[in-house]
Formats: sequence, C-alpha cells, structure tokens
Amino acid sequence: MAMNDDERPDLNGKSPSRVVGESVSEITEKVTLLVTEEVELVKAEISAKLSRLGAGAAVVVAAGIFILFGLFAAVNALGWGLAEIFNEAWIGFLVLAGGMFVLAVIAGLIAYGLFKNSSPVPEMAIEEARKTKEMIGSSD
Repeated sequence: MAMNDDERPDLNGKSPSRVVGESVSEITEKVTLLVTEEVELVKAEISAKLSRLGAGAAVVVAAGIFILFGLFAAVNALGWGLAEIFNEAWIGFLVLAGGMFVLAVIAGLIAYGLFKNSSPVPEMAIEEARKTKEMIGSSD
C-alpha cells in the first residue's frame, strides 16, 4: 500500500537514509554517554566501599594486635600458674610449651586438609566461559 504525500512524515528536506543515519548516530552517542556514566557510577561506588573496607581492615588489625598481647599475657600467667603447681618454673613453662606444640600440630593438620581439598582455579567460571564459547561458535 503506497503512501500519498499527505501521509509521509516531514523529513525537513532530508533523505530517509540521512535521517536514519542521524538517528543511529544520536542513539550511539546516547548509549556511549549512558555507558560512560554507568562506569563512573561504578567507580565512585567501588571507591567508597573500598575506603570503608580499608578502615574496617585497620580496626581489625588493631583488634588483632590487642588480642595477641592479651594471649601473651594469658600464656605467661598460665606458665607461672603451672610453675606453682610443679614447684619449678622451668617445668611449668615446659609443660605449657608442649601443649602449645600439640595445638600447633593439630592446627597444621586441619590447615593441610583444607588446602589439600581446595583449588584456586575458578572451575565454574571456566566451564561457563567454555559453554558460552560453544554457544557463540554454534550460532555462526
């Protein structure tokens, strides 16, 4: 069905292909601007979150230092307490050291088991990338 002159849109004297080209150019510019603004938003959001995480990490380090000093004091008190029980300081601290070594071995064995069963390779991400590659390759 052909349009008569009254039904055709006014193109301001431009050819239809030029109007389409200008529209595509305008859409491209707007999409580029949108993507640029989204990237800037992501940068700002990540920056704010990283600074908050950095502050939190500093507080955790401070707490860890206080815990470490507290543990030193507790271990020292335990050593002197055992020294009172055995009537010799060196025996009390030797018993304490033996207990610490036993705890260290247990922790080491647990850590070994955890490391042995884990892999740093992102296997799920690699599998998804492989599937995506196959889908793109099969659509050609």
